[in-house]
Amino acid sequence: MNTTFNKMIAEALVKHRAGQFAFLQDLVRINSTTHQAGLFKAAEKVAVLLERLGFEVERHAPSKDRFEDAGRHPMQNLVVRRRFADGPVLALVSHLDTVEAVTGWTYDPFGGDIRDGMLHGLGALSGKGHLTAQVFAILALAETEVPLHGSIELHISFDGENG
Repeated sequence: MNTTFNKMIAEALVKHRAGQFAFLQDLVRINSTTHQAGLFKAAEKVAVLLERLGFEVERHAPSKDRFEDAGRHPMQNLVVRRRFADGPVLALVSHLDTVEAVTGWTYDPFGGDIRDGMLHGLGALSGKGHLTAQVFAILALAETEVPLHGSIELHISFDGENG
């Protein structure tokens, strides 16, 4: 990739920085702690956020029996695909479930508070932060019309913390 494309991508990312923070805030505000019954609803909220950004989202829900037999709550995984042209597929993986919100937080773990340019909350650095970076990188590539061959997929799960 040449310097001109690198500069265009960087400028697109800077231009959409506020949107990146808003998206990450929305993700952090979704309770996706691993051992709770709301993971299916959490996945649906994430899917809606991605659709608002123009992505088509595939929802993949394994059989509920599989989870009940294992003593786990039902959830669904998401796949987002951006095809640029014929060619290979690059798949990026993120898990959006988080550990439990234990006591002792300085900020609300589901608040997405921004202080001194840093966003605080469960998953802000880990899975939810990773997904935000991936989403906005794809949007920047699409906006700048970088001539890429292939597709980028985002594989989003809600079982990274429980194995």
